[in-house]
Amino acid sequence: MKSITIILVGKTGNGKSSTGNTILCRSVFNSMASTSAVTKEIQLNYSEYLDTVLKVVDTPGIQDSDSIQSFNGTIKRAKSLCPEGLNAIVFVMKFNGHVTKEDLDAVDVLKSIFGEEFIKKHCILLMTHGDNFDLEEIENFKDWCDLQENKYLKILLEWCEERILLIDNKTKDKNKINNQLNSLIDLVSAMKEEHASESKISLDRSQSKKKRKNAASKDPFLKEETLRESSLLVQQLGQISLSDPKGQKKRMEMLKKRSESLLKHIRDQDRCSGTFREYMGHAFNIRNSIEDQLLSTLDAVEICKESKAMKSSEEKNDKMDKASDDILVSVRLMELRLKEDASRVEVENINVLHRWVTDILHSATANAS
Repeated sequence: MKSITIILVGKTGNGKSSTGNTILCRSVFNSMASTSAVTKEIQLNYSEYLDTVLKVVDTPGIQDSDSIQSFNGTIKRAKSLCPEGLNAIVFVMKFNGHVTKEDLDAVDVLKSIFGEEFIKKHCILLMTHGDNFDLEEIENFKDWCDLQENKYLKILLEWCEERILLIDNKTKDKNKINNQLNSLIDLVSAMKEEHASESKISLDRSQSKKKRKNAASKDPFLKEETLRESSLLVQQLGQISLSDPKGQKKRMEMLKKRSESLLKHIRDQDRCSGTFREYMGHAFNIRNSIEDQLLSTLDAVEICKESKAMKSSEEKNDKMDKASDDILVSVRLMELRLKEDASRVEVENINVLHRWVTDILHSATANAS
């Protein structure tokens, strides 16, 4: 399975966190659409889409009052979360929003941190509020871009080699959501393949394997594999659907095996040191939720068999019809309960990730001083 790492950057209110949620296929980042609090801290999460694992780092929105020095520090901290390499910086703007010199200044900061060549080859402009784009007036988004007279937008397009996408974060149309995500992944994958060597912007982590093994409890990045797999399992937990109990059963059995492997991995890493205690507890909660879903799915399989038998019975009557309907209602209520439990585990996962990100950023700050 391939992996892609993305950092989201943009002004406050441009829909950066909502874009992160769209990319991750679930709401895990604070956004103005879902809460009165905009992103004030660096956030990180993972998702699995088709054959790709996505790692998305969401940065605090750039405010007009922010100094270049403050923005510089934020991006350097975000970069420290990507030691494996960074495949794309997505600069988020609002469709029909006013592109200003401040936007150019922000990209200049990115150039100073990552290098001009990296921005030229790995920066993507992304415009949100795609629902406001009227296809009746202009045939496609590329034509709209060509017609724009804003000099700052033209400069940004030149700096990013015309890489620009339009996204609608409000749509509920699954085909549209998938098409948008496919467009972004295809673009990043093409850049990753074309400029593989340049995308490896990593931290100086030249310790020997022996030293890393001995210092496992002191190296927060050794916990990332655990947190990534936890996040991917939690994502799958949230996709519960008892309308297809047999398919759900197969999926839950696979997730249970993955959760057992995760627990074994954590035990091997921890070696009774207690360093991974929080992650062990979180992994147990995930495993327990998976087992609960599996047991409920097995119940749903039997319930659906019973309902089907009632409907096909030659002695079918109104009483049996009502009993069959009641059975299906019980399945729907069961599914709602499981979704609530999955949401609880998702919130727990977000909090665990937040504490890990905080540790990484503190470590990066200490190393820089």
